Amino acid sequence: MLSLFRARGPRAAIAGTSAAALALGLTAGGVTATAALAVPADATGGASCASPQVEYLTELNTDSSFDEWTLSNGSTVEFTADGLAIDSTGKVAYMNYGIERFDVADAGLTDFDYERTSGTHDISLNLAYAEDSSVQWSGTLVYEPGVYGEGNWWSTKDNKADNWRLFTLEDFAAEYPEADVIGVGFSLGSTSVGSGVVSSVTAGCTEYRFSDSASVPGGPQLPSALIGFEQATDADSAEGGLVGVTIAASDAGVAPAAGCFYAEAPVTNYGTHGTDGFVVTRYAGYSDAFPDAGYFASADVYLDAEAPEGQFSWSHALNGPDGIHDQDFVFHAGADGAGNWTVGTGHGANTNADDNYFASYGDSPITISESGWYTFQHTFAAVDGAVVPTLAVLDAAGVELGSWVMDGTDRAVASAGGNRYGWLVNNSYDGLPIDNVLLNAERPSNACDDGSTDGGDTDGGTDGSTDGGTDGSTDGGDTDGGTDGSTDGGTGGSTDGDATQGTTVRETVVFDGDTEATVTVSGIKAPDARALVAETTFTANPSDLGAIPANVSMPFGAFGVTLAVQEGSSATITIDLPSPVNSLYKHLGDGWVEYPATFSGTTVEFVVTDGGAGDADGEVNGVIVDPAAPALTATFTG
Repeated sequence: MLSLFRARGPRAAIAGTSAAALALGLTAGGVTATAALAVPADATGGASCASPQVEYLTELNTDSSFDEWTLSNGSTVEFTADGLAIDSTGKVAYMNYGIERFDVADAGLTDFDYERTSGTHDISLNLAYAEDSSVQWSGTLVYEPGVYGEGNWWSTKDNKADNWRLFTLEDFAAEYPEADVIGVGFSLGSTSVGSGVVSSVTAGCTEYRFSDSASVPGGPQLPSALIGFEQATDADSAEGGLVGVTIAASDAGVAPAAGCFYAEAPVTNYGTHGTDGFVVTRYAGYSDAFPDAGYFASADVYLDAEAPEGQFSWSHALNGPDGIHDQDFVFHAGADGAGNWTVGTGHGANTNADDNYFASYGDSPITISESGWYTFQHTFAAVDGAVVPTLAVLDAAGVELGSWVMDGTDRAVASAGGNRYGWLVNNSYDGLPIDNVLLNAERPSNACDDGSTDGGDTDGGTDGSTDGGTDGSTDGGDTDGGTDGSTDGGTGGSTDGDATQGTTVRETVVFDGDTEATVTVSGIKAPDARALVAETTFTANPSDLGAIPANVSMPFGAFGVTLAVQEGSSATITIDLPSPVNSLYKHLGDGWVEYPATFSGTTVEFVVTDGGAGDADGEVNGVIVDPAAPALTATFTG
């Protein structure tokens, strides 16, 4: 993913804070609270809306796990007052998966506003869709009125199945009545060279306008963040992750709040911060401007009715307009060891070891007696020019169990900053389950995909533009409809024919120019196996690695990926190329050796196994080293 947001670190520290806290930008400052709940309204999809609502996409809120950028090497994007300026050397695509999904039948007005300044193609409007009520990506609907006429669409799934056709959205909705749109975006497709400005894309009664944050009417918007622990990086750093936790194994005993994995937090408190560090997130970065529409943050925590006596304190902090810490807003939740949890709020956390770091529950605490996942939500609304913080606890069904309007309505919006951190200040439970730590992002509710179905590529199908296959464009013969680097539209991704063995994960990497490789790993049993691509390499002249066999040419260079997988597991690697090849060579030992692969159009697909076939280090160590070169082998007859 292209990183468009640059997180700003702490600008100053509060006197009396420990050295470790200074490094994180955390403070032990007291928490004052505020007043009045106003959860941001969800976008409404549907063809019945009178006019589309407007949502701004800026450099600050398009870098979460819901935002997917695909850029060929050398392509650039820039948010400006007029929109998103794009300059494509071969491909620029964006898909926003942070939308509220809607029925294809309710797509309503579908349109885009693009001013081309060079090149021969306009962008396409792309709608990622699921054919049923699941969140599984099935394909992408592509709209190119300049090529195929007004109202005509095509699907990347059809193209992969060699069934390319045109249809209207009404026709598609009739054929797939349960189909939902799960993402909205655009593409200036593969091999398209050109530039222009994307002002907006519209679908589902929402117009998504691109702008730099300074030009957004009504004030700034915060960057969104979702830390769902579905990737190993979600626990690697406080920048975009929750540091200090461990991602639980898939058989840990508690079903995740969503997805396949959750995190476990260690015991932490003011006595351990200096030596063991913090359990903290900076989300997608600190903000020094409060959005006119307010913002919200939340975290899911599993409360076990059989837990022994103890307590944890989860805080979200607000910045001032100078980017310096302003105030914490803290949940305190503790079990009595007899089946009951008490949840309340406060202005700070207890720093006293003599009290076991237990804090008072404040006014109007609630009692919870059933085990399950609960959402601890912070909402900061702007009401009559004042910032109004409200803390609420919701059950797994989204039912509010209690809310607290915190004091502090004397804080004017004009004198408030945006978000700071989310911090597990104190916790007496070793292995406390945490999931879905988020800021201004939709809380996921999908169950785990165990790999029994394919689910589509991680690039969401933003591949489509002018490469449908019948319009005479340069890559019409590509097997997956858009040279997005994947041919796995329906394979299930399992290398051993048993897709139930674990989670299937895909990751697309760009090696050089427009050459992409989609790596599929199946049979995963532990979350550390999901840190797929540890390193990539590209060698323009494969002969630098060893002598090339006679009658063999390697026109695209040699590609290398180092994969982190579960020990002994296999990976399927797909490389999409500008033109077809008929052989594959791998660098094993001191030279190039022909390696079995499947060739289809411009794609090459092959399987490598940790410690076995195709693994250059030859060791069962959870690391697959894979230097490979697509090749043309000349054959002579007569």
